[in-house]
Amino acid sequence: MTYNVTFSFEWEREVTPDEFEYVSLDIEATIAPGRAAVMYLKNGDPGYPAEGAEINELTIKLNGVDVYGQLSPEIIEEIELQALEQADD
Repeated sequence: MTYNVTFSFEWEREVTPDEFEYVSLDIEATIAPGRAAVMYLKNGDPGYPAEGAEINELTIKLNGVDVYGQLSPEIIEEIELQALEQADD
């Protein structure tokens, strides 16, 4: 089972070394939910650790154009974290 999350992300884009502008990116993420930890199985065997939710697909658009490849890894990571937070709500 997966679910979709959509939201806007405000990105501070560098126009010149001294000038920045804020643009709104449209984010769509498909997320697979995590699972809770289980200490012991019903038969008494050891259980398994918790697994966090995982992003299966991430689309980042500016004015309808995919800009994923133009963003730094740090910005993409920030967007991914926000998508996972949105999924928890």
